[in-house]
Amino acid sequence: MADEPEQSRGPSHSQRMVELGGDRSRLLRGEDPDTEYADDARHWLAVYRELLGFKHDMLRSIDDRVPQISESAREEVLETDLPLMQAEAARFVDRIAFWEGRLAELERTRGDSRRG
Repeated sequence: MADEPEQSRGPSHSQRMVELGGDRSRLLRGEDPDTEYADDARHWLAVYRELLGFKHDMLRSIDDRVPQISESAREEVLETDLPLMQAEAARFVDRIAFWEGRLAELERTRGDSRRG
């Protein structure tokens, strides 16, 4: 029904975005977890470290700015933006751990494999 509260109709848009942002199985375009190349693993490790640093900068900015905005804006940021960014940061931490492990495995089993 149109008058039904949003919670009873299923997850809100914000909740779905947080789930997508934190989806541990979501890969970046071109990311191949089965790569046989240590250089690929190094690349993805660098990309995820860069993304995590960027996300941490954004989270610090939110912490700095939230006290300065109106109550309505603050609620939106705290209920939507902050959880999404935290979920994405947690996913990046997981991907970094994956690529660190994958790199160690490739270097151990194949030597320092390089594309060529």
